[in-house]
Amino acid sequence: MAKKKSKQSSQPISPKKFLAEKANTTPIYKCYITSNWEEVGEAQIIIARKRGNGKLCVANFLVDTWCMGVKDAFGDVNMSVGTFEEILDNSFDLVEIDYPTVHNIIYGAVEFAGEADIEPHDAYWTWKGVLDEDSDRIPFIDIEFGKNGKYFLMARPGSRESLMASKLSKRLGDRFDCILSYDDIESGYDPDEFPDEEYSYVRPPYPASLSIKNQFMASELLNPDNFSALPQPVIDRILALPPYEAASDLKDIIMFEIGRTYPDIDSGLIEETEESSIIHSLLLLTEIKSIVGLDAVLEIMRQNEAFYDAHLGDIACDFIAPALAETGKNNLQAIEKYLYEPGYFTFFRTIAPEALSLIALKYPEKRAEVIEIFRRLLKSLPERLPERNACDSTFASLLISSLQDLKTPELLSEIEALCQTGYIDESLTGEFADIKKNILSADSSDYTRYTRTIKEQYDYLKS
Repeated sequence: MAKKKSKQSSQPISPKKFLAEKANTTPIYKCYITSNWEEVGEAQIIIARKRGNGKLCVANFLVDTWCMGVKDAFGDVNMSVGTFEEILDNSFDLVEIDYPTVHNIIYGAVEFAGEADIEPHDAYWTWKGVLDEDSDRIPFIDIEFGKNGKYFLMARPGSRESLMASKLSKRLGDRFDCILSYDDIESGYDPDEFPDEEYSYVRPPYPASLSIKNQFMASELLNPDNFSALPQPVIDRILALPPYEAASDLKDIIMFEIGRTYPDIDSGLIEETEESSIIHSLLLLTEIKSIVGLDAVLEIMRQNEAFYDAHLGDIACDFIAPALAETGKNNLQAIEKYLYEPGYFTFFRTIAPEALSLIALKYPEKRAEVIEIFRRLLKSLPERLPERNACDSTFASLLISSLQDLKTPELLSEIEALCQTGYIDESLTGEFADIKKNILSADSSDYTRYTRTIKEQYDYLKS
């Protein structure tokens, strides 16, 4: 009998392991940067390294040199030279640059932001593997960070960066300045005026061990090798199970994973999880459409900001809103109840109105019930906003944005009353006249990100 091949020889190195151990040992191929980065304070940086197989490892960094440091990072560890050149041909504002300069820009921006306790995007720690170590071997180049001697934040209303303005202003004082722009027009919004709701949720006991009917599901969902996507045969096998059975196992996996990871997330030992079980579970629950998964989806939405960042990141809504819509469409009372429970992270809370809107769009017979949930919510907010009782200005403002997308003329009087409270950030919503115009317009809103198939979602993640 022939001997089995060793694990090392039979399995190719994973992309994450390649980035951690091999990427920066390969030679630099080319580097590019946005041509006017010094004038606008933001740079797209592309670093390409040549692999031994002839392919390229290509990393993209979005760097804010005025304030936020590395705002995003992504790439491809096995890109053909032809694809790389095609991407460059379609990028009109990139210029070639030497590696030492981009090295100093990236490391310097991370250090500058870190002095203000601003962490780089989670993906930076993965794609940092493309960078050389920051040592004397790379010549130091003096790059100017900040603007006019200050941290300077320029962000679109509604972005997570814009909603950090209040914290940065308190932290940095007169060393901080910002412009929150809408269509390149400065907003008069004062972020110090409306603090976010304080997180105070007391977590229940979670299962310390995992015992489910279909143990292969846990093995596959918790497997770091499936970080980017579940294999299609695994997806097919799970979706072939009885819906109640599959949803029940997914619920248990989610509860176990919350309990397993949140202590280390809260203590800072985990900044980004090594596997994607929460995302896998949400995508599967969206397909299964069983009410059994509702409690688990809502429990995810009761976690804090660190959990949000570690497991999901800025595109959390793309996964949670459709899962909440499909598991909660026959129990709208549970979603409404969640909206009045105090002490949750604002960005998790804002997903509930998105899910309700999605239910109203996908299931027209439920629109009237959804509208009444929104009506009760709108009427309750003027009294609850001053105390930030299960709400805050950010939540109320993004709620109005959701209602503009859903087109809710029957709620205009309640929306107007809420706008008159002074707790609404008009840089997120526009003035009431604009809100009314948007709601009454015939323009349809884009909900396509909530209707992707599992394969499309995984392709989106990889891109």
